[in-house]
Amino acid sequence: MDLTVLSKPLRPFRRSRFDDETIWTKLWDGVCWAPSKVYYFCRKYAQRLKRSWAYAKFGWENYDFDGEYLTHLITFKLKRMQKALQGGCSVQDDKYMQALQLAIRLGDKLESHAYHWFLDRHDAKWGAAHLNFVDGGEPFNGKNLRSMEIERSGVIDAETKAQERDEFRAAYEADDAIRLRDARLFFRIIEKYYPGWWD
Repeated sequence: MDLTVLSKPLRPFRRSRFDDETIWTKLWDGVCWAPSKVYYFCRKYAQRLKRSWAYAKFGWENYDFDGEYLTHLITFKLKRMQKALQGGCSVQDDKYMQALQLAIRLGDKLESHAYHWFLDRHDAKWGAAHLNFVDGGEPFNGKNLRSMEIERSGVIDAETKAQERDEFRAAYEADDAIRLRDARLFFRIIEKYYPGWWD
């Protein structure tokens, strides 16, 4: 025979209603409901205004006609994402954060135009380039034409000029190949890891 069914449940200990913290919590929530909603509303729109201002400052110096600014915009957004994710929006896997950091470093390098290693060696060999604009030729559409000539101290005759021009093209192509390699890596990192950059 089950004896638990026959026993009466004990009456709970009665406390004063003022000792119940849920009452005070409900009272506090009721009193603070309006201010908390106002605070949330103001904070949300203050954050949006701050974000809009940051994008406005960034967009002020960007142009729509140059594809170079695409990497600037993506790097700007990646930096904001990194700051938010490190600020505690979510817990990220280390490999995703390392990939984000690498993408930012590559974006900064692409933005800084630091791709002139071979051209610097070329300038050291042949001397710095001096640009001269010379009037010449017949007018085109009513405007006088001007041509640009590049002079270097190491170029003394037509033979050295041809050699310098060939080496200049090779140096430019070598620097440009490094830049394109970094750009491919930049977009490949974004393609592979962007699904993991979320809160």
